[in-house]
Amino acid sequence: MKKITIILIAFVFGIQFNSKSQNVEGIRVGIEKYYKMEKESFLKDFIFNVEPNQEVRYSISLNKGTLYSWYAWLNKKNHLQVSLYDSNDKLLFRNIKSDRGFLRFTTRCTKSQVYHLLIKNISSEPIMTMATLTDAGIFKLQGIDEMRKEIQEEIKDETFLKEFNSHLEPYSKFRSSVVLSKNTLYKFYTFVNNPDDIKINLYDNKENVLFHNKSDQKGVISFSMKCNHTGVYHLHVDNLTDKQQNNIVVLTFAGKFQSKDIEKITPEVTKTETIINTQEGITKEEESTTVYFVVEKMPKYKDKANKIKNFNDFVKQEMQYPQEALNENIEGRVYVQFTVGKNGYVKDAKVARGVHPALDQEALRIVYSSPKWEPGTQKGKAVDVIFTFPINFTIKNK
Repeated sequence: MKKITIILIAFVFGIQFNSKSQNVEGIRVGIEKYYKMEKESFLKDFIFNVEPNQEVRYSISLNKGTLYSWYAWLNKKNHLQVSLYDSNDKLLFRNIKSDRGFLRFTTRCTKSQVYHLLIKNISSEPIMTMATLTDAGIFKLQGIDEMRKEIQEEIKDETFLKEFNSHLEPYSKFRSSVVLSKNTLYKFYTFVNNPDDIKINLYDNKENVLFHNKSDQKGVISFSMKCNHTGVYHLHVDNLTDKQQNNIVVLTFAGKFQSKDIEKITPEVTKTETIINTQEGITKEEESTTVYFVVEKMPKYKDKANKIKNFNDFVKQEMQYPQEALNENIEGRVYVQFTVGKNGYVKDAKVARGVHPALDQEALRIVYSSPKWEPGTQKGKAVDVIFTFPINFTIKNK
């Protein structure tokens, strides 16, 4: 259920209004005095005249990212039943039968939709009264937990992968990177209180902008990304204000799609023999783009700073078992194919055989986190060398 803040107010002091009256103008005067005090903007009156046991229904479209206040006058206890539903007929609010006086409740509208106000006469006499709707301004969620709850309402059948939390000082920036896999559909969700406060951008590794939030987007914002190339993508969140800001971005796995060049694991020896047998007579231009599986001197993992002797030990130390996989008790072996470039840096990593989106994502993250290697050489020259490396995910203390 969308988060609804409910405030019940018996507003009987300070207003020159006869509580036994059912005069619509008198009710309007009483409500106007209250919402002006709260600095709210009048939007609409709902005037109704209902017979005993009769129910009337009003519908209105409300805008995303806005806080609305609803007011009604209850002359007596067990007098009126006031209900509010969203466009999916989900009950958002209903008053208590013993309520009397001015009734006020607020709606934080996280997406533009039609809302339905239902007024039912539960008394034994005809009732003429009114309800009023006001715009109470832009609502703001201050905490990450509040934003997370709003986002969770929007996520459907997707698999949670990762969330990025940022606690931003005035005019500060948050930067994070994530590895996404080829032939995969991802969705990003975030929450924006005010589009003038936060700027969110997603870039690929060539600094092309894949997404940025627009000036009219408030509340929960989502965007899909059809990933055609495995690689590193960069999330930037900027605080544009002189106040502290919190933000959360949630990444989910929305499915796979097929492409013409489906990746498969091919035995390395077969590819190596082919490459080695075709090395004689190649041009310098061909040599510059050639990648190898076996060379005279293979690349060597080195991490003197942390005293890690081999890549397998680095993988074990770096691994952060995804919570999603832990919750579902998922284990397995992910095969990652990557290239150690002639400059010693890892590049072009991709999942050759996966297990689960969360495990695949973590395997790629580990590989891209690798420090610089000692590059491989062929005929005394540094060259690109391809590896296919298995990363085992095993849950301890099961």
